[in-house]
Amino acid sequence: MGDPLILAALAIATVAACAATIALLRSRGAAPLESTSLVQAQRVEDQLQSVVAGLARVGAAQAQIDALRRPMDELLAVFQNKQARGKYGEARLESLVSDALPNDLYAFQVTLTNGKIADCVIGRGAPSNRICVDSKFPLEAYQQLNAGGGADAAARFRIAVKEHIHAISSKYIINGETSRLAVMFIPSESIYAELFTSFPELEEEANRRHVVFASPNTLHGLLATVNMFHVESKIGEHAQAIQREVGVLTRDVELLGERVEKLGRHFRQVTEDIADTQTSVGRIVAKGQRIKSVDLSGESSREISEG
Repeated sequence: MGDPLILAALAIATVAACAATIALLRSRGAAPLESTSLVQAQRVEDQLQSVVAGLARVGAAQAQIDALRRPMDELLAVFQNKQARGKYGEARLESLVSDALPNDLYAFQVTLTNGKIADCVIGRGAPSNRICVDSKFPLEAYQQLNAGGGADAAARFRIAVKEHIHAISSKYIINGETSRLAVMFIPSESIYAELFTSFPELEEEANRRHVVFASPNTLHGLLATVNMFHVESKIGEHAQAIQREVGVLTRDVELLGERVEKLGRHFRQVTEDIADTQTSVGRIVAKGQRIKSVDLSGESSREISEG
């Protein structure tokens, strides 16, 4: 809303009044207008229609301006409300992380062994893979700087960010529990650009304290990298599992070969035993045939005894 819409309403009212006047003049058949008056009236009507069309375009442009101003108004509302400032960066961080990473690769509001609560911890497994991310950027100091506070506001902003760097380094970098790096999330690209262009010494201080600045865009790149390493780690874990299974399978095949060899030796022994048994049976059968053909005469008895 605002002055443009009020002016538009007044213009529309004027157009309506003029249109009503022209219609009234045309409706008076008893007193016809002169040709010159009719021409002038037609020109006025055409001009009024042009004004109406222009007002329609103004209304559409105003609607677009309102749509463009809405996100800025929301950001200004964040800066004006201290509680909202505290939640703004946290909400943006949670949205970015949850959209970019699988659920098992991050956690919010993690209590560390030193009693401090990290807004987000990214990564899993070894401590070196667990990166703490802080979202409590001093937006109030930036608001004062952006409002044109001059050198004093710049000094206060510099102090606020430096203190925040030190706080992140002392709270969220724990030997044997977290990565040697921690991330300061900056919820606005414009603030991120302001830091690098106007306060390069703060980046140097952050590097000394092992703190990394991350805007929404750069954090997205970091999350993509973490996710890529996570996928490669998963592939490596599966490859190791496959190698272990192949090793077990190979040993099973070796045992099977040993057992088949033993079974083969057993079969060969059984075959030899069967052959010996067949030989013995053959001898018994041959002797049985001779016994069957025995003649009780003396001649046959001698043959048996000789046999």
